[in-house]
Amino acid sequence: MRIVGIHGVGNYLPESATQAAQSKAAAWLSAIQRSEHLDRSGTEVDLRIAYYAHLLQPSGRQGASELDSDAIDMWHAFVTDYLPRQPQGPIRSVLHHASAVMARALGLNERAAVSFLELFFREVATFLRTEGNFAPKQHILARVGSMIAGADVIVAHSLGSLVAYEALWKYRTEVPLLVTLGSPLAMPMIFPRLTPKPVENLGSRPPGVQRWVNIADPEDFVAIPRLGVSRRFRNVDEDCHDSVKTVLRHEVDKYLQGAEFARTLNSMASKSSASSQGISKVGSGWCLCWPGPQLEQRFPR
Repeated sequence: MRIVGIHGVGNYLPESATQAAQSKAAAWLSAIQRSEHLDRSGTEVDLRIAYYAHLLQPSGRQGASELDSDAIDMWHAFVTDYLPRQPQGPIRSVLHHASAVMARALGLNERAAVSFLELFFREVATFLRTEGNFAPKQHILARVGSMIAGADVIVAHSLGSLVAYEALWKYRTEVPLLVTLGSPLAMPMIFPRLTPKPVENLGSRPPGVQRWVNIADPEDFVAIPRLGVSRRFRNVDEDCHDSVKTVLRHEVDKYLQGAEFARTLNSMASKSSASSQGISKVGSGWCLCWPGPQLEQRFPR
């Protein structure tokens, strides 16, 4: 079973894209391996990461870029209920304050929430941008599109669900299963900016996707509104809640260890007849070979 993971925000590593993809694949695989819910019934899993974080970095810069007007507008809309009646000072400071107030109201770590939201809206705006001096969307879609071809399962987390959605529509890639985790696709400030544009206020499952399962922690503060993906998009097969119990209720490793993700993966794994054991490196990804009743040699690739 070939799984392609598409990461979310905050995944830039100062190394080659190949090395970064390998590092991220190893981290995802480690998280999956720690799951208490997987049925290890003899399926070989080849996991690779479609790494694109380096393409979100402006040329000559490594790390955070300045907030542009789109990022500010989306962030402002997100925290509008927590803004002071008469905001004073630089807009970034105002947004930081409102985000801290919101985090406090939601019982989240204030510092972590503020840092995450600035990064989240910066990278989301960068991906969604189609004009200007730095608009890397088409490069990101081309890179991800080349990696998802032939996948049995696409697992897309956070911003990665936006990338997956647009890439699957652009290239009409056929894939048996799309799993979105902690997805902000239905966020009111993001949904109307998607490509293709929603029709009659609705998006739709990409045409090559046979099955779409969305999983979100009900307290994941960017996977909003609750059950919004199934309400905003046609033909979502399952829209599930699962508790990830992390600082921001959004971190990918806990989603990968969750009961709903395991149930979804178990269903796909049962269709595979490969049987082996251990973990091994495969190209730019990693391979988790779950032991079956009778151990066999790995199939050659």
